Amino acid sequence: MAKAFIYGNRRFWALTEAEDHIFIAAYLQVKSSIPTDDVTFAEHLHIYFDLGKMLADGGLSNLNKHLRAQGLEEIVLTAGYSDSHTILRGLEKVQRRREIREKLESLTLDERESLLSAKRAEILAQVSAPEHEQRLFSAETEIDLSEIERVLQSRSARHAVVSVSLDEHRLVEAEVTQLRSEMTVLKRLVYQMAQS
Repeated sequence: MAKAFIYGNRRFWALTEAEDHIFIAAYLQVKSSIPTDDVTFAEHLHIYFDLGKMLADGGLSNLNKHLRAQGLEEIVLTAGYSDSHTILRGLEKVQRRREIREKLESLTLDERESLLSAKRAEILAQVSAPEHEQRLFSAETEIDLSEIERVLQSRSARHAVVSVSLDEHRLVEAEVTQLRSEMTVLKRLVYQMAQS
């Protein structure tokens, strides 16, 4: 259940760790059949793999086009859930996606399918979880609000220092707003836990 961000008429997806596995595995299935002159898809892949940014809806649509052409199952994302992997950006995300890709490439077909089945089950569990469980952390999880605040401050600092285009600037602001909203929910959960 990726976080969906809308900017203008474009949608971007901040994928969970399980969804990154599914997307990368699907890409690996069709990469040898993707025409070298598909510049648009190459640009989407560059943004996703090399810059560590969110997945644009156009990139997802393009991958699904290649999956359909091979008679393979398309990827369908559902907006809503996030995890610690979702908020990663830049070099951290590039490294994590590289690790996922290398791991998937190193597995046998049976091992890869077993891993992907577990990741699909993880996604299904997120989708079917009741609303109060679709949070960054569950009530049973120890919550370190100072760590969340540190991440927010770090992202705000990077946002202030890095010179970015207006579009990217607005996307970062939307992400920070979303993180602040999630932090408010977490604070409420901690307060409720302390009251019970």
